[in-house]
Amino acid sequence: MREPYRVGIWGPGSLGQSAIRQLLRLPETDLVAVMAYSAEKNGVDAGDLVGLPKTGVQITTDINTFVAAKPEVVLHTARDFGDFRNDEEIIALLEAGINVISVLPYQYPIARGQDAHDKLQAAAVKGGATLHGTGIDPGFLYERLAATMTGMSNEITQIRLEEYFNCSGLENGEILKLYGFGTSLEELEQNAVPSTMAENYLTMGIQYLADHLGVPIKNIERRSHHKLTDSDINLNNGFSAKAGTVGTVSFEWIAYAEDDTPMFQVQVVWYLDRSMRPDAALSDDYWIIEVEGTPSSRLGLEIKGSMKDNLAITDRDPTPAAYLATMAPSVQAIPKVIDAEPGIMIAEMPEFYWKPDLRR
Repeated sequence: MREPYRVGIWGPGSLGQSAIRQLLRLPETDLVAVMAYSAEKNGVDAGDLVGLPKTGVQITTDINTFVAAKPEVVLHTARDFGDFRNDEEIIALLEAGINVISVLPYQYPIARGQDAHDKLQAAAVKGGATLHGTGIDPGFLYERLAATMTGMSNEITQIRLEEYFNCSGLENGEILKLYGFGTSLEELEQNAVPSTMAENYLTMGIQYLADHLGVPIKNIERRSHHKLTDSDINLNNGFSAKAGTVGTVSFEWIAYAEDDTPMFQVQVVWYLDRSMRPDAALSDDYWIIEVEGTPSSRLGLEIKGSMKDNLAITDRDPTPAAYLATMAPSVQAIPKVIDAEPGIMIAEMPEFYWKPDLRR
């Protein structure tokens, strides 16, 4: 048995704090450093930040102090603004020889183009480190779960993912403003942040599945399905939306194969509270995967704090359950990322899955 993995956290927001709690419960991981952006977190004990006993690990805002703690791997949970500004800090970590597991859209960097891929690959090789992007959507549901489901079908003509997420549990109401909630439809259409952020993640997942299944994409079309509230909505995090403003932010991406078949579809539906929850969502955080083929299949996935006790949030962690499910693949990837060859590590396909031509 080796010593516990030395792990750092970059960006202790809601996801990062969930990661801290998970790491502190695992004897096989040792939290050694936490990097924050805000000055008010500088010097705060990581345990105090997440409501747990003191850890002796003080949060820092200085990258040199963070690197000096010598984490083997960093769980990168920084806020995403949709413009890949995080490349700079990730490259700095990789060149310093520190492995990086990010929940931001780094699952399949080649989807951004060869130059972006090569820049990250070169930094990883230079430092002898590994970069891996993972999470729940994308990273798990489309690339891993939907890919596995294709193994039950032949003659597949469509693979669809729908995400339904209740935003009322988010601690930071400013994020909801950033996403366009509480604005007019015209203002939301002019706000490029939510669509760009989601597009970076989801089209990357589409491109991964298309490349690995061997179905070239001709073009990708984006559609909007936003909805207005019928009444005022006031959330516990201080955010409010007036009646007649945006209460559901929804985008859909349709990727067409070369024969104009709408082969890959992904739709996100983010809604403010249960009054806006669509009928298709059987719980607050719900995902649907459909594979149209011979035969066709449909999978509904519900994520809660506890199924046994019917809890939306577990008493072991106050973060939304979907956030826990986002961080779990990151934590589970730690051993393989540390042992991997330097470079970008991409999620593997299941052993058996559908192919347009079985001879591939």
